[in-house]
Amino acid sequence: PTPTPKVPTIGSSTATPLDASNFAKLAFDAYYKAEFPDEYLDASGLDLKKEMLVYDECLKNEVNFFASYYPLTQPSTDDYNDLIAMYSKIYKEVKYTVGDAVALPGYESTFVLEILVEPNLFFSTVTKLLSVELEAVSKEFLDEYGEAGLEDPKILELFASRCNALVYEICEEQINKPMTYGEPMGVLVKVVVEEVNGVDVYSISDEYKNIVANYVLLFT
Repeated sequence: PTPTPKVPTIGSSTATPLDASNFAKLAFDAYYKAEFPDEYLDASGLDLKKEMLVYDECLKNEVNFFASYYPLTQPSTDDYNDLIAMYSKIYKEVKYTVGDAVALPGYESTFVLEILVEPNLFFSTVTKLLSVELEAVSKEFLDEYGEAGLEDPKILELFASRCNALVYEICEEQINKPMTYGEPMGVLVKVVVEEVNGVDVYSISDEYKNIVANYVLLFT
C-alpha cells in the first residue's frame, strides 16, 4: 500500500508553505471567530488571556466606529452591549478562504498567500435602508416644524433621537436575517516565521490584517 504522506505540523523546525497556510487560517479564525486552539497559540507564541482581551478590544473599536459612522449619540449601556453582541455574531459569520502559500523569493522564512474574502453586506444593507428611512423622517419633520423649527435645539434633539432609534431598529431586524455577501475579492497576505529560542514563531502583521478587514465588512 502507498504510505500516507506526513503533513508538516505548525511549529516544526523547518517552516513549509503548508505550515504558513495552516497558520493563516488559524490566525484569521482567531481574529474574527474568537477561536484559539493550542495549535494557534503554540505557533504564534501568544497568550490566551491576552488574545481574548485583544478580541474584546477589537469589538469595542468596531462599535465606536459604528457609532461615529452613522453617527449616533452616546449609546446607553444596554445599546452598547447589544452592539457588541451584534458585531460578535457578524464576525463569526464572515467568509474567507485561505489559499496555498508560496515562499517569497529572497526572503528566508517568509511566505505569501491569497485570502479570498466574500464581503459581508450587513452594514451596506443597513446603510441603504437607513438612507430611505431618514429621507422620510426628514420630510416629516420639515413638514411639521418647517425650516425655522429645525433650528430649535429641542426639535433637533427629537430628530436625533428618532434617527438613533431607526439605526437600532434596522440593525435589530437585519441581524436576525441570513447574512448576504458580495463577490469574492483576493487579498495578498504575508506570513513571517522567526526562530525564537529554537522554536518557530509565526505571525501576520497588523498591516495585513487591516487590509483584509477593509474587505470583510462593507458599509457602502
